[in-house]
Amino acid sequence: MNILFTPEAANELEQVLERIYMASPSGAEHVGQRIRKMVEYLATHPHVGTRTNRAGMRRLIINPYPYAIYYNLADDTITILGVRHAAQNPANMPDAD
Repeated sequence: MNILFTPEAANELEQVLERIYMASPSGAEHVGQRIRKMVEYLATHPHVGTRTNRAGMRRLIINPYPYAIYYNLADDTITILGVRHAAQNPANMPDAD
């Protein structure tokens, strides 16, 4: 399964890790490693995320951290649409083209 990040999702991930880094460089490393592992897990288990109210969009919570990966599935590609704090509203998430 191919994994693609939208530019917005890549930017969100960078911003999340930068905010964490300001408070705890090692914390940012741990969260970043966990997110990478979960993205790799998606490649082999693409349906693991729960469906959201938006057509085709799924959400995978990054336990034990309060972050989520929002993604779409199409054929053999997972498109990461966002990486954000789980409390953020996904309603303003850009659609995958």
